[in-house]
Amino acid sequence: MTPQNQGSSALIDQTVQALSGNPSSASPTDGASVIDSWVTTLGADSPVSSTLSELKQALQSSSPDGSEISSLLMSLSEQTQSAASSAGGGAQSSLQELAQSLKSFGQQL
Repeated sequence: MTPQNQGSSALIDQTVQALSGNPSSASPTDGASVIDSWVTTLGADSPVSSTLSELKQALQSSSPDGSEISSLLMSLSEQTQSAASSAGGGAQSSLQELAQSLKSFGQQL
């Protein structure tokens, strides 16, 4: 496994862990930090990075809109599931787990 793959794997684990908690105890600041890590890992030109940037803006709003955040999480779940279908090996199952975590967290909002 290359260092970048190890970093991506650790970031997936960190994100799944963050999404496994109670949405009411989630901090928008923590979410923004994880989003920044993903944008750095994926690159700013990635379509997923665009959705992540929208999510970050929604989280940092003076009055975050739960339905908007939920919708963005669902979009990210779909994008992640799509990436999982073309990934190989352990990355596929990790990305599927991440997609499910995004979807579950979004449904709880």
